[in-house]
Amino acid sequence: MKPVGNEKIFALNRQSYGLLLEGRGIVVKDGDTLAPGRHTLRFFFTPIVHWPEVMMAYEKSERILFSADAFSSFGALNGNLFEDELDFERDWLVDARRYYGNTENTADILENGLAQAGVKNIAVYDISSTHVSVLIGEIFRCSHLVLAAPRCLPRHAGPSA
Repeated sequence: MKPVGNEKIFALNRQSYGLLLEGRGIVVKDGDTLAPGRHTLRFFFTPIVHWPEVMMAYEKSERILFSADAFSSFGALNGNLFEDELDFERDWLVDARRYYGNTENTADILENGLAQAGVKNIAVYDISSTHVSVLIGEIFRCSHLVLAAPRCLPRHAGPSA
């Protein structure tokens, strides 16, 4: 059995867990396919859906999407279900800082990337507090919408130049 992943995930495993998997696994890139048996998997980068290095796999004949979270458990809280059953600062603070440091400014990064590519009339909305009728109207008015949860929302909300 060989681990399958992209270059970023092999580096993450080495840096975070000391797992030296480079050269021992199968490295896949965006759009690559792998046929380990009768099924063929196609891999797609979906960065910032969960982590910067996230990929998903799709099996076309069965129409199955293996989402990013299916491949890891992020420690699975070691069986704990409630906050008072674990020591967050000792066991999770480092991982939480990395996670939020990589995901908090996602909407801002996307908006800036679109603007640098020359896209005009970008709207950024907090989907948790914006009425759906506003979002539907913006679909017709704006060339690109960035929808974000409250913690990912950049410094402003609404259309930009």
